Amino acid sequence: MRRLLVSLVILGTASAQETLPSAETILDRYIEATGGQARYDRVQNEIRHMTVTVSGQSTQILVYRSRSGEMHQIANGPNGKTELGVKNGIAWSRAGDVAHVLETGEELAQALQAADLLSDGHWRQYYKFTKTVRTDALDDAPCYVLEVVPFVGAPHTLWFNQKTGMAVKEVAPLREGLDGEATTVEYFEPGGIKIARVVNTGVNGLSFTTVVDDVKYNQPIPDAIFALPSDIERLLKKRYAGQ
Repeated sequence: MRRLLVSLVILGTASAQETLPSAETILDRYIEATGGQARYDRVQNEIRHMTVTVSGQSTQILVYRSRSGEMHQIANGPNGKTELGVKNGIAWSRAGDVAHVLETGEELAQALQAADLLSDGHWRQYYKFTKTVRTDALDDAPCYVLEVVPFVGAPHTLWFNQKTGMAVKEVAPLREGLDGEATTVEYFEPGGIKIARVVNTGVNGLSFTTVVDDVKYNQPIPDAIFALPSDIERLLKKRYAGQ
């Protein structure tokens, strides 16, 4: 009898694993739940206003993105102004008067993905491996838990609500062995596409909230918004002169 019970437990476990939907199915369902691939593909550019609040202090962030992979992000907060940009595959950053070109590795890959307009609509470009690993409950709502491995960088863990298909949580590795945990509190639907409006994030005991204040699609954006700043162009000339 004991051997029979052990066998039944093993068979039951295998059966439960087999009933989990594939990660590809869950990720594609998310696209449909948020508006559908056709709506994603109709968007040619985006202007997004956000507010990030940390310990009662707020930073205002303005992001421009284009379908061709250009981006310019401008943040103004208590510590001054910072920028992140992508133009023709060149990623750059600036804090105050100090500018950098992001040349290789995970930092560059993350910047390029951040520049990708509505990148959830073509997740296959970023994940070399995906797997549904288990189920879990968040706030009493059953979720599927996925492991996704990007082409550059360590695996991320994603939670999707089983009923709605919406993404509700992500745990991602950061530098120096730290993990960041982001939980989506609220969605809204500007331009017919549902996006996270309120996200709570925790990193090494520090908590902050990101609120998307406004999103507009397919608006005129001057070419100068995406142009490489003059100090970045000088850095690039020095780099190529040394080759």
